[in-house]
Amino acid sequence: MKTYSWGVNVSKEDWSYIAGFVDGEGSLMLSPTPKSKWCPFQPRLRISNTNLDVIKWLQQKIGGFIKTREETNNRKQIWYLVVNGTKLLPVLENMLPYLKVKKKHAELLIRYIKLRKKHRYCWGLTEEEVEIYKKLRELNQRGNTRAKPRGIKITVYKNPEEIGKKIREYRQRNNLSKRAFLEKVIGYVGSTHWLNRWESGKTIPRITVLKRMSITIPELKENYTEVSI
Repeated sequence: MKTYSWGVNVSKEDWSYIAGFVDGEGSLMLSPTPKSKWCPFQPRLRISNTNLDVIKWLQQKIGGFIKTREETNNRKQIWYLVVNGTKLLPVLENMLPYLKVKKKHAELLIRYIKLRKKHRYCWGLTEEEVEIYKKLRELNQRGNTRAKPRGIKITVYKNPEEIGKKIREYRQRNNLSKRAFLEKVIGYVGSTHWLNRWESGKTIPRITVLKRMSITIPELKENYTEVSI
């Protein structure tokens, strides 16, 4: 069904009502996004209900898209409202004061989204983001003894701000122009756009490029690792 923008005449009473649905019939999680080249996990809110009118009302208030599970084995048809990504941030912030059961979930997701906005072009997760994922997974798995780690392989950046500094310091220490650095360290000659972004801390090299640079700049190895979570 059609996706709507959030925030259509949402009163404080509405936010309280919405928070009640999230506490009782909602889930707040970090969902794996294997096809994404930027981020391994996407923030997600999902609310389920057997009444489509309720789900449509929620969609009008907070946006998202609707999907369904057909009726089977005498079970009623269930409708789901799903809101993904960073656009979930204002929804979480507005209903946070009214949440009871899922308050901690929401606080963790808010922190995660703000970090991802800062590390928007990071090809992995920072250590803090990994801890948020683990805490959310633990909250969502309480009482579920069958739940197992997903075993998703990701790059974890330690002190990501230091990576750009070390790249810049190496280049300046060796009196290399940006084009000369790219040719010497990663065997690439072309636009210096990404090098500018690396040195300024606006983004972080993808893991394959970082490994190649680490051959010439060994101290970079201190700032990343690959783990399964």
